[in-house]
Amino acid sequence: MPEEMPSWLNLGLDFRVVAFASAAALVAGLGFGLVPALRRSRIDIVEPLKAGARESGMCAESLFQRGLGAGQVALGVALVAGATLLTQRLTRLQSASPGFDEVPLLSLRTYLSGDAYDAPAARAAFFRRAAQAVAALPGVEAASGAPAAPAAQPPGSREPCGGGW
Repeated sequence: MPEEMPSWLNLGLDFRVVAFASAAALVAGLGFGLVPALRRSRIDIVEPLKAGARESGMCAESLFQRGLGAGQVALGVALVAGATLLTQRLTRLQSASPGFDEVPLLSLRTYLSGDAYDAPAARAAFFRRAAQAVAALPGVEAASGAPAAPAAQPPGSREPCGGGW
């Protein structure tokens, strides 16, 4: 991979985000798990067992709670599966070959501003001249240009980086 990747394509882990997500998950798990557990610990379970579950009104509440539990399990399985697939995809993306030998490669990003470069033809002519000038330098084997380097165009941008050529 090139040394300098676009900032929006940084695939590394930010440990501050991981720490925050872990803390938030721990607090949510304790908060949403501990409160119902404490509430249930105060219920007298002997009396409903003596009277029978149907007579005490526990049946409808139990069915609703089982439905909520099943929904939580289903949602949890879907989230874990999605997170696993995303992690696998990002791992493959990081280790993927760009399709060219990147070791003796020099790349640069140029933005043209001003009225002289408003027309696409003027930008293309500038980049054509720049590629010819770079190719003429000693030690340069080849020079070319592209509207955007592979995986270097920010999402949502309308115009290619450098104006295209």
